[in-house]
Amino acid sequence: MPREQPQFKIIRIRGAYRHRATRAAVLTAILQRKLLVDDMQRNFDDLRKRWHAVLQSLAESNWKPLLDAEGDLSTRNLQFMRDCPPFSVVTADKRRTCNRDRICPFCYARRNVMRPFVRMERVLYGPNSNSFRVAGPGSKALPVLRPDLTLIAFRLTLKNGTAWLKTKLTPKTLPDHWEAAKDYIRRNRQYERGFEPEYSSSQIHLCPKPDRIELRRSGIMLVKIAPEKVVATLKRQGMQAIALKPCKKSLFEATTFAFRYPEDIFSKGTNPVMRARLLEIMSSTRLKSWCGIVKDEDGDAKDTYEE
Repeated sequence: MPREQPQFKIIRIRGAYRHRATRAAVLTAILQRKLLVDDMQRNFDDLRKRWHAVLQSLAESNWKPLLDAEGDLSTRNLQFMRDCPPFSVVTADKRRTCNRDRICPFCYARRNVMRPFVRMERVLYGPNSNSFRVAGPGSKALPVLRPDLTLIAFRLTLKNGTAWLKTKLTPKTLPDHWEAAKDYIRRNRQYERGFEPEYSSSQIHLCPKPDRIELRRSGIMLVKIAPEKVVATLKRQGMQAIALKPCKKSLFEATTFAFRYPEDIFSKGTNPVMRARLLEIMSSTRLKSWCGIVKDEDGDAKDTYEE
């Protein structure tokens, strides 16, 4: 049996918008309740209990990352993922991250919410974007370097997904449904670039349903062209879309709108075996993309990025 779980007692709650975005996008989505500062320890404890339940179902479904070389359950691998540290807070316990961001809510927050937020923040505020104010006398608010850009956030959930195949999703038909999902991914990977954004970050998430694979595509863009036209075009195609002025608060709203954790993954109605097989079959497929050039903390330019 796994050893006793580290407590991860919260010492400090990080207050920057980038950290608030991770909590709003993940904790709120999964726990389905308002986040109060005084309840943050309970929130993270409850999230970990749910993560442990999902891991247990994956273990019972023989998810490969939890198996050893002989194909048996590895208690070491299981414990390693159970101990994935929380995000957006400082804790007494320190652990390594499991880096399974396609399902782990803790790594999802760090990689799928925090990472695009920070990239966009550096575009708007420069390499020292983690600050709120300019250092020195007067302590002025950090200025927006690109007020000419408009922030666009969009999302679309295809609940019917691969249902057009007319075959129920089973382990036997999973390859067919996966090919249909990959075709959608290929066709939409470059979609937002049609709006000629200077910067864009998009993601595609998949969730197994009883008879299909549900697909969700979402992203954020910084565009120069008329934002109302972009939003209107997105909405005509069935998407939810919002346009916001470029600032930290708007970036918080856009990120939590677009990159909310797909909570159906944690649903008790999700078939655990199909969830495990789908995670395995899509492990090498690129589901995230970034377009743009951003300077890091050292001032080095980072070119177009995709994964």
